[in-house]
Amino acid sequence: MTQALLPTVRARNIPMAWLEEIVDGMEMDLDQQRYEDYRSLLLYCHRAAGVVGQVAAEIFGYRNRQTLKYAHELGWPSS
Repeated sequence: MTQALLPTVRARNIPMAWLEEIVDGMEMDLDQQRYEDYRSLLLYCHRAAGVVGQVAAEIFGYRNRQTLKYAHELGWPSS
């Protein structure tokens, strides 16, 4: 799978660490359905949604650097 993604990862300059975070988030789905504290929930949201938004922004392109922050925060729970 990573070989299939490699051309896009290189062309869009997507950090491999982001893709690893997404895999870690999906792994969390296998082990847990609930999180004991807010900090744990934020880690899950970062991995399973926030980083996904950042990768999508890189793939689709953007002009404003704030787009990455916005894309990441779309996956976070409301406070």
